[in-house]
Amino acid sequence: MCSYPEALAAPIIGRLADAKSPRFIIATGLFMMTISYLLFLFWGHFMPILMLGIVLLDVGNQCGQVANQTRVQMLGEATSSRNNTVFMFAYFMGGASGSFFGALAWSFGGWVAVCLLALAYQCLALIAHFILYRPKSTG
Repeated sequence: MCSYPEALAAPIIGRLADAKSPRFIIATGLFMMTISYLLFLFWGHFMPILMLGIVLLDVGNQCGQVANQTRVQMLGEATSSRNNTVFMFAYFMGGASGSFFGALAWSFGGWVAVCLLALAYQCLALIAHFILYRPKSTG
């Protein structure tokens, strides 16, 4: 099921991915999600901040989803269906493992532990995006 922020943001994100690059959109989404978890950790007990964090998390996730789908589709029309299957499998496995580890973190330390776990994953994603998978320079 799609949320309202997602439904409103998806066409905008798609146009931005076409105009900029999927890599730029993924970075934008990573920063939005990281900010949302910082908001949750420090000010998540304030309803307006919690709502802002949820919208940032949702739209940031949508940035990653749309940009990565764009990347998958750019791999070639002949293997589009197969590539999309692999992408969606990995996407749902990530969600399932996040749910498992999130529940485990909750049982050990509640809200703070969940936020810290999410921030640790965000740090790994930022490292992977900006350090491990840098575009090859041409020249």
